[in-house]
Amino acid sequence: GEKFMLINQAGYMSEYYFDRCSGTITLARNIFSEQTSNYNRYFWEGAYSPSGEIFYVSTASVSFTDTNYLLQYDLNSANIPLSCDTIDRFNQPIESGAVRRGPNNKIYLSRFYHWGFPGFPYPDSIRNYVNENLTVINYPDSLGTACDYQPFSFYLGGKRTYHGLPNNPNYLLGPLTGSVCDSLTSDVPSITSIQSINIFPNPARDILYITQSNKELIKRISVFNSIGQEQQSISYSSIKKGEYIKVNTSSLSAGFYLLEMVTEKQKIVKRFVKE
Repeated sequence: GEKFMLINQAGYMSEYYFDRCSGTITLARNIFSEQTSNYNRYFWEGAYSPSGEIFYVSTASVSFTDTNYLLQYDLNSANIPLSCDTIDRFNQPIESGAVRRGPNNKIYLSRFYHWGFPGFPYPDSIRNYVNENLTVINYPDSLGTACDYQPFSFYLGGKRTYHGLPNNPNYLLGPLTGSVCDSLTSDVPSITSIQSINIFPNPARDILYITQSNKELIKRISVFNSIGQEQQSISYSSIKKGEYIKVNTSSLSAGFYLLEMVTEKQKIVKRFVKE
């Protein structure tokens, strides 16, 4: 199954397993029970290391005078709470933010700079090393200082951080090896991004154009929303090489979508944004 960690600001931390065959979610292990008094753990957001053996979590302050932390837990430890290693600590006006693993398997931390009420958005004058950079953990599968924690080391090119980071869901899990219920097999064509197929404009408004210069002509196009629900599907029988294909996106709500293009031999998936 797929595992995930459930945390909240009452100090609750438990790991669950999702069974892809039955769709059931079961509790695997409880790491911290939810606090009902004397609150001293306010978990904000966390992320697994690529191996799934280490978990990183940020904490939020109870009040403006409290310290925020970035913590590392060894999930292979016989006592996970006692394995906690403090990677960083910081106080107001620096606040905790999202902890996310990027496509490059490094872990990124955003931090909000609490400049004053109401906080959002920043005035143009509020620019500093805190809100113009992300913090990076270069080797998140390593414990302690070996993880190579580099605070405020990824410059955002003039953009600024708040509490959040983009969500990067992975919908392409592939077949589940050894499963008796998984309908996916190794015979399913690989999903790749072929440069000879281009889409524009991106972001799109009413029409999305597709150009193809490869020998494999597109036979079917499907559009999926951010949670994997099919929004539309169109089949083609006489598209010529180099001919534009138009996809009507006027009925789609604003957001992120996956465009799946099926040829005779493979699936090609590209991401686009609907304004």
